[in-house]
Amino acid sequence: MDEDVGKEVQQKSDEFPPGMAPKMLSLLKSVTTLEQDLKPLLAQPYHEAFSKLSPLERAKVGMMEIYTINSLFWVLMKASGEEMDETLRDDYKVEMGRLRDTQGRLSEVEAREQRPATDARVAARFIRQGLGIKEEDCAEEPS
Repeated sequence: MDEDVGKEVQQKSDEFPPGMAPKMLSLLKSVTTLEQDLKPLLAQPYHEAFSKLSPLERAKVGMMEIYTINSLFWVLMKASGEEMDETLRDDYKVEMGRLRDTQGRLSEVEAREQRPATDARVAARFIRQGLGIKEEDCAEEPS
């Protein structure tokens, strides 16, 4: 597959500036790898694949989709050669900031999931011992 991509770039190398051909080859390899990685996901309808994911995975997929759309929009604006309106640029920066904040919240949720569960009985024992309360003084232990 890499040979096909290489031949494709080689055939079109006369259309690119000399230093751009290796970058295009790298881009084409990345796109090919991405297509191969996404094949299992794209082989079934979106709603079926999405419904099988956990809520955290759904949030991650949503983040990926929004980030991809925003990035493609930015690339389109840059590649079109048109001067970007300042408000559009500011809106883009605000949106990317929101995505960064949301990614931080997702990371916190993910970290919270990986923490070990707290044993309430053990915690109560530690607190009672720290306060100097004897076991006999407590009629009931929390469950």
